[in-house]
Amino acid sequence: MNRPDGRYLHRTIQSATYENPNQVLALSVLRILGGTRKQILIVTRDPESNFTHPNVISVPTKRVSQGVADELLQSLEIADKKDLSKPDDPKRVVYYEPNKIISLEEASCNPLRQAVEMVMASKLGIADELEKKLISYKAWVTLALNWAARYANGTDARLSSEPIRMTNIAVHVESSGNVFPKNTASYSSMKWIDFEYFKQIAESKDPKIIGLDPAHYSVGGVCIESTRLAMENDSFSK
Repeated sequence: MNRPDGRYLHRTIQSATYENPNQVLALSVLRILGGTRKQILIVTRDPESNFTHPNVISVPTKRVSQGVADELLQSLEIADKKDLSKPDDPKRVVYYEPNKIISLEEASCNPLRQAVEMVMASKLGIADELEKKLISYKAWVTLALNWAARYANGTDARLSSEPIRMTNIAVHVESSGNVFPKNTASYSSMKWIDFEYFKQIAESKDPKIIGLDPAHYSVGGVCIESTRLAMENDSFSK
């Protein structure tokens, strides 16, 4: 297999600035067991298909165009804005009022449904299940986080970070959360964990919490932070 190298990464991030960041979607895929037990789907990025974050524990993500991201946000009502910046580390978050869709009641051309199913089909391996309507869900945008993704690969300083806007989308799976495979080409593992474990792993960055060796795996990324902020803001229960 031909692995990507620094030149590929450079082409991906070279045009991004904090004023004009690259666009990424993050899915916070949720389910409730027994009426009360809240869980979230976490994934481990496969090093064969992810050069920038190999073996990193995260939530599902996908790069999109500026137009796709803007279309998701332009009609939403802003609930709050916060500047969480530190010196030389700009970090801004915009929270949105939930404008929920129900997958089986929305046209397939609905922008939010298209975005959610694009990620679930291409990254989570359930294209057939979506086509056959074996899964239903509610979805809503929770927030958009402007921050810098940090990369460990490459010796070129220009490749060490990338300004991005991470649009976090809550996806509450109603039926059936069991359709997700254990792994895909994008993710070497996919597993459901309780909210409390997610909070612990997002804050401590310790993969041992979910039984993974920190010598080989790590926790991090703007996607995890966006989901942590959404959970902290109670955006998943609104």
